[in-house]
Amino acid sequence: MAEKELELSSRYLGEAIVSQLTAPTPDEIIAERPIRGGGNVKYVAGPHFIRKLNECFGYLWSYEVPNSFELNGQIVSRGKLTVHVPIPKKTVTKKYIEDGKEIEEKSVEYDILGIVKEQFGSSEIKKYSSEGRDKRGNLTHKVGDYIDLGDDYKGAGTDAMKKCATQFGVFLDVYESRERVEEGAVTKAQLDVFYWRAKEAGMEKEEAEKWGEEQSGKPIGEWAPLDAMGLIPALIDLKKERGL
Repeated sequence: MAEKELELSSRYLGEAIVSQLTAPTPDEIIAERPIRGGGNVKYVAGPHFIRKLNECFGYLWSYEVPNSFELNGQIVSRGKLTVHVPIPKKTVTKKYIEDGKEIEEKSVEYDILGIVKEQFGSSEIKKYSSEGRDKRGNLTHKVGDYIDLGDDYKGAGTDAMKKCATQFGVFLDVYESRERVEEGAVTKAQLDVFYWRAKEAGMEKEEAEKWGEEQSGKPIGEWAPLDAMGLIPALIDLKKERGL
């Protein structure tokens, strides 16, 4: 294989992997769950990430959790995902004699490129809210006992792994929109508080939206959490001014 062919092979290999990694997420594996503050976010379960990494890297990847700790009722884990990508290096030609004929065989040697991504993940520590007893009345667990601490650690490790994988592009189309909901966009619960305070100040929904957009300088559809919650003090003052 000539040098130019090696370069094209290497480029194709990279493009093929990138194409697999960034392919649109199938609708059938996307699920939803509620989040704190109201509303739902989309997510993809851990086994689908494992299957995707296997498909893209042919099992040439590894994952480890260098450290974990407990904080404020949560397990926090630092995950480290390493993928190994074969890159064509050079062509090796071997010649030998067989049955009186010269045989020439060519093969390609590869270098292995290791790429590492690290991220933090978390999982809530789940505890019993009531005591439990077996059929004989013996106490099996008390209020506040851990339900399955190992499972909580596993959940934090899986969360970190998924975050690492999205840095390679795995299911990134799902998690880009999720981050806008969780971190950048105002939630339904926050808007409900805004509308409630506006109503107390004597404004119906349409009037409240117009007032809020004038105050913030942007449409409600573009509000961040601070845009909505930052108007609450002004609405409280407006209620007082109107004697309501």
